[in-house]
Amino acid sequence: MKAARFTMPVEYKILLSFCFGLAVLLAVSTISYQNSQAFLAADTRSDRINATLRALDQMLFTFVDAETGQRGYVITGATEYLEPYNAALRRVDSNLRQVKALFADELSHQADITQLEALGNYELVEIKQTIGTRERDGFGAAQAVVLGNAGKRDMDRIRVIIERLSAAKQDELAEVQELLKKRARDAVVSIAALALVVFLAFGGAYLVIFKDLQDKQALTRRLEHAANHDSLTNLPNRALLKDLLSTCLAQAKSENTSVAVLFIDLDGFKEVNDRLGHATGDALLSAFAKHMERVIPANAVPARLGGDEFAILIDGTASIERETMLVHELRDRGAGRAAAPVRD
Repeated sequence: MKAARFTMPVEYKILLSFCFGLAVLLAVSTISYQNSQAFLAADTRSDRINATLRALDQMLFTFVDAETGQRGYVITGATEYLEPYNAALRRVDSNLRQVKALFADELSHQADITQLEALGNYELVEIKQTIGTRERDGFGAAQAVVLGNAGKRDMDRIRVIIERLSAAKQDELAEVQELLKKRARDAVVSIAALALVVFLAFGGAYLVIFKDLQDKQALTRRLEHAANHDSLTNLPNRALLKDLLSTCLAQAKSENTSVAVLFIDLDGFKEVNDRLGHATGDALLSAFAKHMERVIPANAVPARLGGDEFAILIDGTASIERETMLVHELRDRGAGRAAAPVRD
């Protein structure tokens, strides 16, 4: 005994395909979201590093401006040369606060930040003292202070610290930029994978559903054919002949033409069945049906009504002479052809 074959309804196939596609879509979307979040985090980190590098540059420019103003005033004694120094004084506190804030979470650089703050204060004090000496004691005294190189040593140490911090941030920026490239590649791969998975999932679902529909359509066609055709000869059966006859009669009435129907049975067929068996009888019926299909005109339809009864529906202009000739041809030429299975 064969096991029963389970056939899933097409509605369940659609639902199952949709659920599978949705699950895969959610999984790949989650991966894509994580990659996107990592990309945004790396991008934010890159922006912070660039802001830190700008703050360090601004810090260095502030001290350079203060030193430039000092030297210009010491050499010329003109107060307008103090403008870079005064502008530096207005900026230095905000610059230092910004740098400290950007390095607040980086313990490895806190020593440098503390030293930078102290050196900056020393440098500004030295510059202020030199300017005061120039005002009180003149160029010679101020020049002696400058030539003492205390301010230059502090400024050189400030440059070294800022360059060290900048170099560390440049290295970090290079790592982040490489990470950004990787995240960008991962995002592209994730999107491509998402598109591919969605295509395969829904494409596969479409193929499954399409094949199921094709199978159902083929089954429907087979059932319709079986309902309207004789299973042995594959000729139209009585029901289909009736429908065709109704259509032809209506058309003949509207076009003022005629329709002919020939009814045929096989003499002695019962004896063939009784003496030689039903298989031989079936072979005889099949041979006669093929002979009918060969000799009838193009505007004729053969049919099997049942048993050894056949019919031919002729549409168009019918004439007794042509139909009589057709009957004789079926009887005379068909006798030998139809008898062949019986002789064998």
